[in-house]
Amino acid sequence: MAQERKGFMCYRSFRDAINELPIEERLEVYESIVDYALDKIEPETAKMSGAVRMAWKLIKPTLDADWTRWQNGCQGGAPAGNQNARKQPKNNRETTEKQPKNNQKQPTVYQDSRIKIEDSRLEIVDNSKNNISRKNIEKEFLSEVEVDFREVVEEWFAYKRERGEQYKSKRAMQHFVTQLRTLSKNSRKEAEAIIGRSMANNWAGIFEQNKTSNNDQRNNSTANTYRPSFSDYGEDTI
Repeated sequence: MAQERKGFMCYRSFRDAINELPIEERLEVYESIVDYALDKIEPETAKMSGAVRMAWKLIKPTLDADWTRWQNGCQGGAPAGNQNARKQPKNNRETTEKQPKNNQKQPTVYQDSRIKIEDSRLEIVDNSKNNISRKNIEKEFLSEVEVDFREVVEEWFAYKRERGEQYKSKRAMQHFVTQLRTLSKNSRKEAEAIIGRSMANNWAGIFEQNKTSNNDQRNNSTANTYRPSFSDYGEDTI
């Protein structure tokens, strides 16, 4: 016994074509569509008016294509070679990459700023290790700074860390201390003033204190100010 078709697709294009017909002829087209789509009953086109016959000719190719797809589905799928027959494996619906010819599985790597996954092994890239290393460099360097300047330099390093601008090498740190001593003329009090001024103004570098009075400073457009360049902090400075 032939399998009965339970339903069919009715498209918007059908309605648009039928709506061009007079109301009294639309029912004839709808009945023709239903009979053909469900039971493959051909309408008597010879008895149709010219407008109805034209609408039917526009609709019939779509119904034929749907019939072919339905019949293929009843038989287990599309014929071999048809692109509709390219089915995914039942146990793996996701698209997978083609394996190399030597059958060696390629590592799958997903990486962001902190996590790297390779061949199902999870490795945490911990940036805190770099921070610990820099802190150790700072601690070792500060132990070598003269006692009178140590607290001042330590305060500046803490300020730089808060800005995300740590010194990366002892060479850069030593260069900074040399500049601070030069600008402050080896005066701890002057060095504290220089550091405090930069931090209060959210500056990235240090500058020589203005020697003029407040009144003179208002009247002068320029002052004896030291403006450091990147080279002042060493090649590793941020």
